[in-house]
Amino acid sequence: MNRNLAPPPRPRHEPPWLEPRAAEQPRPRAVNVSAMLWLTAAVAGLATIGLTVAELDQVRETILAEVTRRFPNESPATQDRVGSAALLVIVAGGALISLLQLTFGLAVRSRRRGTRVALVLVWLISLGHSLVAAAAVPQPALVGAAAAAAFAGLVWMFLPVSNTWFANRGGSW
Repeated sequence: MNRNLAPPPRPRHEPPWLEPRAAEQPRPRAVNVSAMLWLTAAVAGLATIGLTVAELDQVRETILAEVTRRFPNESPATQDRVGSAALLVIVAGGALISLLQLTFGLAVRSRRRGTRVALVLVWLISLGHSLVAAAAVPQPALVGAAAAAAFAGLVWMFLPVSNTWFANRGGSW
């Protein structure tokens, strides 16, 4: 006589989003390096903005001297407005670019392919900003370091192993 009177185990019927994922492909080293380089670029950019704000009077004088040299026939009020606008672009634009690099640099690790497209656009904008800011900020080497780190992060982000990892996401952007 069969003494095992326990009922058979119930089958598991859970929604797919609650089931444990199959062995996911681990994040490759190239993606981690890329994320760290983007974070380095963001920190260097924020440090540049901090130094620029700390020496704001000197930066403003440098910009006004350049505006006066290039546009000698304009009135001093117009030159002052152009200098103020350039200073605003350097400081606010640099802060915004650094925050975007920080945000998307962290998002790279989450395997979102759209993040790579956004970082390419941010890199292109930051390259133009670096060319403008390098002439006016107190530490142009720091601007160059931020641009170099962002470029290196861009290269690491598109290595073949990174491309494979991003392509195997199986989801949307």
